[in-house]
Amino acid sequence: MSQPFSNHSFRFVGIAAAALLVAAAQQGLAQVALLDPVAWSSTAGGGFSLGYSITVGGQDLSVSEMGYFDRPHTVGLFGSYDMGIWDSLGSLVASATVPSGNVAPLIGDYHYVALGTPVILQSGHTYTIGAKTTGADDFFWEGTATVNGATIVDPALFDNTHSSLVEPTSSAPHQFFEVNLMVTPVPEPATYSVAVGLAMLGFASWSRVRK
Repeated sequence: MSQPFSNHSFRFVGIAAAALLVAAAQQGLAQVALLDPVAWSSTAGGGFSLGYSITVGGQDLSVSEMGYFDRPHTVGLFGSYDMGIWDSLGSLVASATVPSGNVAPLIGDYHYVALGTPVILQSGHTYTIGAKTTGADDFFWEGTATVNGATIVDPALFDNTHSSLVEPTSSAPHQFFEVNLMVTPVPEPATYSVAVGLAMLGFASWSRVRK
C-alpha cells in the first residue's frame, strides 16, 4: 500500500520540479534582434559589400533569421539583397537573400528572411556580418546600436572591388549596420545535465517513498 508523502519525499519532488523548471526556462529563452539601432542616418549609393564584425559573448547564439535595413519602410525595398555571415577565417557560414517589396516581414527597421537551418555563432568567436548594396535603396550609413549577446569589434567594414557579395574587410569611419540577425542564446550543456540529474534523483526518491 502506498505510504503518505513524508517531508523527505516532498523535498525531493521539489528538487525535481525546480530542476525541470530550470531546464524549461533555459529552453524558452527569447529570440531577440542582435542589433537595436538607437540612432541612424542613411545615404544613397550602392555596389558595395558593407558590414561589421562582432565577438560573441558568454553564450553561443543560434541565428534563425537575417534581416536587411529599410528604415523608411513605406513601400518596402526596391531591390533584393544578398546577405552573409563569415567566420574569422573568412568562410561563409550562413547566407540569405531578402526579396524586394514587403514580402519579407518587417520587424523594427529590418526585413527578415528565415535561414533553412539555424546557424550557431560560437561564444568568444568573431564573425563578420554584411550585405551587398545595389543602389536601389538607401543604406545604413551612420548611427549607433545596442548589441544583444555580443560586442562590436569593427562597426564599418566595406569592399568595393567585387561585383558580388564578398566579406567586407576594409575599415571606414562610419557604421554599416545594414544586416541584423534574430538570435537566441544557447544554454550551456552543463545546465541541462544538472537539471536532468536533479530531476532523476528527485523522481527516484519519490518513487521509493511511494512503494
